[in-house]
Amino acid sequence: MANAIDGIGTINVGTLVSQLMSVEGNTQTLLKNKQSAEQTRLTALQTLNTQVLAIRTAAEKIVGSLYSPKTTWDTQTASSSSSTVAATASASAQTGTMTFDVLSTAATHRTLLSGAVSSAQALTNGPVTFTRADGTTSTIDLSAATTMSELVSTINASAPLGVKAIAVKISDDAYRLSLSASESGSGAAFTVAGLDPALGTAAVATQGADAVIKIGSVDTDVVSSSTNTFTDVLPGLTFTVTKPETGVTVSVGRDTSTMTSQVQSLVGALNTALGTITSKSTYDTTTKAGGPFLGESVTRALSSDLANGVLGNGTLADFGIQLDRYGKVTFDSAAFSKKAAADPDATVAAMTALATRVGTVAKKATDYGTGSLTTAISSRQSTVKTLTSSISEWDDRLARKKAALTAQFSALNTQLSKLNDQASWLSGQLGSLSSSSSSKSSG
Repeated sequence: MANAIDGIGTINVGTLVSQLMSVEGNTQTLLKNKQSAEQTRLTALQTLNTQVLAIRTAAEKIVGSLYSPKTTWDTQTASSSSSTVAATASASAQTGTMTFDVLSTAATHRTLLSGAVSSAQALTNGPVTFTRADGTTSTIDLSAATTMSELVSTINASAPLGVKAIAVKISDDAYRLSLSASESGSGAAFTVAGLDPALGTAAVATQGADAVIKIGSVDTDVVSSSTNTFTDVLPGLTFTVTKPETGVTVSVGRDTSTMTSQVQSLVGALNTALGTITSKSTYDTTTKAGGPFLGESVTRALSSDLANGVLGNGTLADFGIQLDRYGKVTFDSAAFSKKAAADPDATVAAMTALATRVGTVAKKATDYGTGSLTTAISSRQSTVKTLTSSISEWDDRLARKKAALTAQFSALNTQLSKLNDQASWLSGQLGSLSSSSSSKSSG
């Protein structure tokens, strides 16, 4: 009977260590899963925060700053019956209509001196005095201006004069001096004295004049402007005339198109935020997983507050706005426009109240450092940061553990290998003895 010693096997160190590390890494895996869930919630909250900020922005288009909401809505628009009269309305413009005649437009005073001089002709100018229509004077010493070019430059460099000069070339090396008021209007008209006689006498080329409109039936019912632009003839209304014309009508009214657009933007922002809260608060029975907002008190309270803000103390159905049973805000723009045109004051009151309510909710949610959403986001960021740090620490811990296990089992494997070699040698020796015994017996 043959004697043999069974071989002693070696260890697959890599497989064994991998299996053991899989067990060791369970805690880190749990941390990673938790970090992933927290990051998903954080991302969802950040997205919602952006959407709620959009509600705040849309509301402030209607009421201005939510720190001090206005009760008026700056949606005035101006119109003109004439293509030669352009009208605009400021935020403070009052609604109304005015009809007037444009009697004249504004003109800039200009004089042209009669004498022509060459570019090199020496001029002798003393103190030159400009006298304006109201009797005020300005005097400038032009004694150093001995040529036409120097004269023009010196006058133009004297800003307080309110007069600009130009040399008009009338033929080869022959120039006449033209002087113009810097501003239009009758008050800017002037006379000049003290220039070199070679420049000739000053003749009025264009008389400075005001723009004049007639707003009533008698000659004294006039309004003048030194420019062609009239401001606050009607409060908040500005219009510019370009030529004489009769029967011009300018009006200030509510811009229902802008009003409709701004309410549509507010409703759209509300639905985006409310829809996000709803979709991310569901539970999927197939995957057995809940949305990132499931059980989140902050988003649940925000949804309720926004819905209550839409409902207010009454109904907005007359203005085309309703909250349906699914929590969506519906908006009938045609009904709104009709109501805004029929009763603009009531529309303004209702919409500024709506914008103030939902805008205030949005403000309280998104205010930096104190808002319910910003606080929740900050908390989630802190949690994710802590989990990331813990996961990193586990990376180091697992690396050390893996190195230790690898070294331990590699050393064991070495011993087993030696034992295996010894077993093989002993088996060989026993085999030799057995063969020798068999040979002697047969002899």
